[in-house]
Amino acid sequence: MDCRAVVVMALALCASCVSAHSSGRFLLQTNVTAPNVTGTTLAGFTFTANVGTYTLIPKDSCDISTALSAASPDFATADAIYTALKGVPQGILLLNYALHEAEGGLNHTRYNEQGDGNVNEAWALYAGQNGNCAGTIYSLVKQFSVFFGTLTDSYANRAYTCKIPLHEKILQAYKRMLAAGEAINYNAYKQALDEIVNLFKVPFVQGILKSAHEITANMAAGRDAKAAQATGYGYVQAIAPLISEVDRLLADILLVAFDPAKAPSAKTNDIVKSLLVPMLPKLGVKPELVGTLGRRTFLKCNGSAQALAACRAACPKRGSQVCGADGKTYANACEAGCYSVVVAKNRRC
Repeated sequence: MDCRAVVVMALALCASCVSAHSSGRFLLQTNVTAPNVTGTTLAGFTFTANVGTYTLIPKDSCDISTALSAASPDFATADAIYTALKGVPQGILLLNYALHEAEGGLNHTRYNEQGDGNVNEAWALYAGQNGNCAGTIYSLVKQFSVFFGTLTDSYANRAYTCKIPLHEKILQAYKRMLAAGEAINYNAYKQALDEIVNLFKVPFVQGILKSAHEITANMAAGRDAKAAQATGYGYVQAIAPLISEVDRLLADILLVAFDPAKAPSAKTNDIVKSLLVPMLPKLGVKPELVGTLGRRTFLKCNGSAQALAACRAACPKRGSQVCGADGKTYANACEAGCYSVVVAKNRRC
């Protein structure tokens, strides 16, 4: 069984049990008219088909999550099946749909049919209606890129652009998959889809590591760790079948470590890091895309006044002044780096 099938099965989460209307939409947004998105760009991807309905599905997921997270959960509005997902990232459910649609496109190319329509649908499920819904896979990618210090920025035309390396790689793979679907190129489509599957593993690995850290930190501070344990269990469930293909014992240990039915352990973080991190290459996950939890960068797109002050304080008090690419003079190259400014000249501007 290949990785795509394993992931789809692992993330099924009773999706077929959800009550749906003839439009294919869920309960909350049935009175909303889906936009025509053909030719529009969402999170860097330009739609070549009208998949407006699919862009609204993540919004349904977010609204259902909101209904269940309220002080008095609105069970009359949210379908009962989603009750079991309370505390579990909604992105897990949407990942199932996104990969299912992408797999459908692969099947089309296998039978000499175009599969680009499925790629459009898969991207809509990845990014959502506007790219900001907290329940999308894209939102998980953005959040964890901050938590794990993998954001980068570039400077051009006296302005900074924040980059999310993982998202950029996913975007480029989707574009290759779209082109392959249009050209009915099965091998190229499969290659791009295989890459996407491995890239999609990254935020779930990050979710496992972050949850493990929170369990240990909360217990050390005398706080409740059950919520972090339940969230981590959701992430583990998502990729446990993939881990089992490489090391079944590791998958079992992770499931036990996050099992909500058991008491949290203060050793969770040490156990998870020592066992999971060395296995990343075998899982097809590049460590540099995962990053390091809590890593502090001083980038424009990931900085703060406190972080900037800390960076400047760590710089040497003396040094040759430099001229930054932004046309400003800095005390030294270290200080310029705190502002994420490239040194243009080793002298005053």
